[in-house]
Amino acid sequence: MKRTIKAFLVICCLAICLTLCLTACGNKCEHNYDNDCDAICNDCGETREVGAHDWSSATCTAPKTCSVCGATDGNALGHTPADDDGDCTTAIKCKSCDQIAKSGNQSHAYGTITYTWANGYSSCTATRSCAVDGCDHTETETKTATQDGTIFTADFEGEAFDTQTIDASVKIDGVTVNPWENVDIDGGEAEEETKN
Repeated sequence: MKRTIKAFLVICCLAICLTLCLTACGNKCEHNYDNDCDAICNDCGETREVGAHDWSSATCTAPKTCSVCGATDGNALGHTPADDDGDCTTAIKCKSCDQIAKSGNQSHAYGTITYTWANGYSSCTATRSCAVDGCDHTETETKTATQDGTIFTADFEGEAFDTQTIDASVKIDGVTVNPWENVDIDGGEAEEETKN
């Protein structure tokens, strides 16, 4: 019987030691959480009490963000372009953050150049406009024309504009007539010859 009591005491001692060991091991978990706002330990599943996220507002480039754990919610707002100045080479900044919302072009993309002669061919105006949608940039140059008989010439200084020449003679019934024949260059009329 002594042996039975001894065996019983040994079994009880082992059971108590095992229980204490298992309990102590369970409390020794070094909790592992995803972030400061995570309530559940990744290793043992134990829960803890945490506060709510402390959200900062979304910005042009970042979504709503928790200042405690760095978690994000939603999307960045994106840039809101300021008013366009009508020049495609000027960058447009964001109204909210002052960063560039739309880059400007390196240069204008000009369309066809137009040349317009003044009445009497005293001058010619060259005009070219940027063809980029929304760009209202225009370059103009007006040049006083030189005259050689019925030929008027406007020699532009701008490299983009070509010298323009126009023949102001008029054909009447197949005959070329100089309309300047009886007009003084200063704008007064020349005296007409009278025939006897």
